[in-house]
Formats: sequence, C-alpha cells, structure tokens
Amino acid sequence: TDCKRKAKIEFSKYYEKQKQMRDSILSENTKMDVVFNEYQKTLKDTSWKQTKISFYSRYISPKISSMQIGSIKEMNITKIIKNLEDIGLKPRTIRTTIEILKPLFEWAVRNKIILTNINFVEIL
Repeated sequence: TDCKRKAKIEFSKYYEKQKQMRDSILSENTKMDVVFNEYQKTLKDTSWKQTKISFYSRYISPKISSMQIGSIKEMNITKIIKNLEDIGLKPRTIRTTIEILKPLFEWAVRNKIILTNINFVEIL
C-alpha cells in the first residue's frame, strides 16, 4: 500500500543518513587515503599544500592508500623511503615524505583518530 511504500522510503533515507554519519567518523580503521583527504582540508591553500597533495598521490598513496591508519608502522614508512631511494630521488625530495606524514600523524593523534604516533626521528 501507499503507506508501506512511504515508510520504506523514509526508512531508506534514514538508513542512508546513518550510514553516511558512521562512514564520516574517522578512526584507526579508516583507510589512509581518507584520512589524508580530511587532513589536507585543514591546511591553508598554498603552493606547499598543492605540493604535498601531489607528492602524496605520486609517491606515498600507492604504497599505503588502502591500509588503515592504525595499522601503519614505522617499517611501512621506511619501505616508502627505501623505494624513493631506489628510484633515485634526492635526499631532499625523500625528506618531503616525512614533512607530509609527520604532521598528518600528529593531527590524527590530536583528533583521537589514532592513539600513538610513529617515531619519525628514527626513520631518517
């Protein structure tokens, strides 16, 4: 009947809204690309921000994009850096990896997305 159809539509809308709310909450189980996307929205719109986005997309994302932020360890970052060394990037370019990930992980800790940070001092 018409009443049942309306009820189904309303329930469907409610269910979708709840799902969107649940998906929008960042946690340690959130994929790295989603966290990076939210983090970069907090940055001032500068050429450095564009450089970070480009560098992340080109060199970092292919290695950890589908990983949950809470599962990323120092060894994952070390592997990214090793890969950049192997393809012949200069040390200054490689340091950009840390300059992108360190503040991102600090932001994630401050926002209680993860509980502990990676020791970036030990990596380079």
